[in-house]
Amino acid sequence: MELVFGINKLQNQTRRCITTIGNFDGLHLGHRQIIQKVIKESKTNNMISAAYTFFPHPQILFNNNFKIISTLEHKINYFKETGIDLLIIEPFTEEFAALDPHSFIQEILINKLNCSKVIIGYDFSFGKKGQGNGSLLSQYQEFTTEIIDPISIEGQVVHSTLLRQCLVNGDTKEYFKLTGRFPKISGNVISGKGIGNKLGFATANIYFPSNIVRPKKGVYLVKGHVSGKEYCGIANIGHKPTVGENRLNAEIHFFAFSENIYGQKIEVDLLEFLREEKRFESINSLVKQVDLDIKNAQKLLNL
Repeated sequence: MELVFGINKLQNQTRRCITTIGNFDGLHLGHRQIIQKVIKESKTNNMISAAYTFFPHPQILFNNNFKIISTLEHKINYFKETGIDLLIIEPFTEEFAALDPHSFIQEILINKLNCSKVIIGYDFSFGKKGQGNGSLLSQYQEFTTEIIDPISIEGQVVHSTLLRQCLVNGDTKEYFKLTGRFPKISGNVISGKGIGNKLGFATANIYFPSNIVRPKKGVYLVKGHVSGKEYCGIANIGHKPTVGENRLNAEIHFFAFSENIYGQKIEVDLLEFLREEKRFESINSLVKQVDLDIKNAQKLLNL
């Protein structure tokens, strides 16, 4: 996959392409359906398959409290998994937001991308104040336009809003139904207070980026990826109220793991929500509960 940050950095696009445009936050099954259609048709017609998306999420420009589902790194990796040829990530600035829809079509889709066909979701809008839509695209003769209807799973239209609800509710299984993967958190392991080590269960601590949707606070069964290897364990997402931690973080305990990974990047899939975060009256009560959490998790994994 070729990755380009900003349409102006794209080299002369002489081959025609079939492209899709959108935010693709969370890259759910509805998004994937569109992307796979782009890829299939581009191969059939010997063209380039392309996706044109934005960072930061356009909503952040108008709402400072808006939270994204996927980090930029995860978003790029999800696109790599699809097999698309070209991914353009456009910096979403005030200047770009003010671009009128006709200029967007002429300058980007026609002049830069050399589009033969544009495939978009039913609710996609673009250009100044979101005035552009599928109907406007369909008026242009330089390319064809196809608008994909939403897909439903168990009577629910698959939408990024549903993914946000799943994260907030700790519903990892529903999230999997909507995306084909479990919610993922990642970060560099930071030095904690060493309390877990002293209590007999070493942990790796990572902080959350401030701009992402926070999963429900509590304990999760997890699968982690460290240095290319896979480990299972449990993770507590919260503020560690028993020991007085203020900043939200994830404290991860991997089973049968003893490596020093401070400073290393780890990725963790949230497989199942086990219990809500709670404050214990004593450290001894906390240790007993963590021991029970570990046993429950291992039972779920048939360990």
